[in-house]
Amino acid sequence: MKVDNRLFKLKDTAKLINLAEAKTLMDIINVLLNPAVIDGITIDDITVIIDGAQKDYTTAVQKSEQLLREAEKLFKISVEKYPLSDGSIKEGYLIKGHLRTYLLEAKEAKDGRNGVYEYPSGRYICIVDKSNNQAGKDKLINRIFALHNDELIAQEVNTLR
Repeated sequence: MKVDNRLFKLKDTAKLINLAEAKTLMDIINVLLNPAVIDGITIDDITVIIDGAQKDYTTAVQKSEQLLREAEKLFKISVEKYPLSDGSIKEGYLIKGHLRTYLLEAKEAKDGRNGVYEYPSGRYICIVDKSNNQAGKDKLINRIFALHNDELIAQEVNTLR
């Protein structure tokens, strides 16, 4: 592993791969400082890794926000409040696909999802994201494009049929 210009010998790549499941920053630091995982790494080296990761994440979030603005312009959509047949009102994007019209919630719920509903019936449509390697508005952008192209991806996303 290379940090700045220093090379470190990896001893347990499985533990590094499992860091994706870490729950806290301390869990990550403890694995990285473990000499059975990486030989010779110091807390200063880990600081460099964390600082770099924070910068990369901030850049990714900024890029996703710019891409969302571009997608809004491309598809001529904006966040509005829409009444559903059941009397509820949801805030999000109204997206016209080839198969049907959708309401995509703009704000991520506490459970981490941007709900998709058939419009105007309000029937919830379950869509599972294949990737959790997303930052900022990436999931929302992916869903905007997917719903606009529902006919093309309906074979992969069964709930769109």
